[in-house]
Amino acid sequence: MVGEELIKATGASVQYKVMYACEKVACKQKWIDSVMHGRPGIDRACRPCVYCDICDMTTGAHCMVHDSRCDVPPVHMLVAGWSCKDLSRLSKDYVQKKNGNVLQEKRGSSGQTLDGLLRLLTDQPPPVYIGENVDEITDLQSENRQYLIAAFGDCGYYTDVIKVDSHEYGHWTKRCRAYIVAFHLEQCSLDEFAAQKLIKKIFDLIRRLKLKPEPYKNFVLANNDPYVIKDLERQMNVLETAKGQKVETSWQGNLLSLCHARGIKWNDCLLPEAKQTKFYCALGKRMQMALGYNLLVHPKASSVDICQSVERAFLGHDNVLTCLTPASRPFVVKMNRVLTGKECLMAQ
Repeated sequence: MVGEELIKATGASVQYKVMYACEKVACKQKWIDSVMHGRPGIDRACRPCVYCDICDMTTGAHCMVHDSRCDVPPVHMLVAGWSCKDLSRLSKDYVQKKNGNVLQEKRGSSGQTLDGLLRLLTDQPPPVYIGENVDEITDLQSENRQYLIAAFGDCGYYTDVIKVDSHEYGHWTKRCRAYIVAFHLEQCSLDEFAAQKLIKKIFDLIRRLKLKPEPYKNFVLANNDPYVIKDLERQMNVLETAKGQKVETSWQGNLLSLCHARGIKWNDCLLPEAKQTKFYCALGKRMQMALGYNLLVHPKASSVDICQSVERAFLGHDNVLTCLTPASRPFVVKMNRVLTGKECLMAQ
């Protein structure tokens, strides 16, 4: 879409060919490599590079595909994000209100990876950049947003940011994200006014693409699906293996204090026996009690993500899931079970 609008505005030519990728996690590197070359039997030398660190994307960056340092090729359009860890609402800095100027001060993985990206944009500026990160940088008062716009400007780009909520585009989950679109003024032969007008046109089109979310049943598997059964067996095996081992029990004191403060009896945190399905039994005691407590305190919740501490569950209402993380364990009330990893991926 961005490429098509650029062609209309400038007559520039945009080639749709994947030139390289960059990913630090080894298992993701392998998956990206398999997706990019598309079919088995492709000679390794002919496959696109998968670089290992965005902070090392200068000439001769390390590539896992060729197991050597490969030159980073120039591209027409760069689609790249950077770490959201230090900008996320789940970060300690955010909770303690210390997340301002994370990017400018190059703090944590968020500041360091953006700094690496900016070096790449300086050394090999593509005409078009598209990025994604947490919605904190859509706030006009955000120090991180202000630095981001200014830093991209120093690299020769006109940049703007749009907030996109996945729930407004057909998904079950409410997940707000910032999408960044930037045009290199010199390479695209645009002045600031023309670039601003072009990005506005793209953002208007994105907003027109909104649609109602699909029913939650379209994202989940049947309870007797082989994948669901296998996941249940895995959880039961984990519980069985943990028997006799020393387990962390500090959550019990936390929950007792919470129950006492609200006048809730300990055993009331267990679901009624009629609802204690095999899926419920596979959760383990801490998650069972955390789930029951939060359903008592928040009876209108349609889902409870019980991956966090007992008192810090993430609640969904009106059949909308909250934003999920890799560690999420969302219990959906209507389904009376926790979603599997595959269902979380589909819902997201």
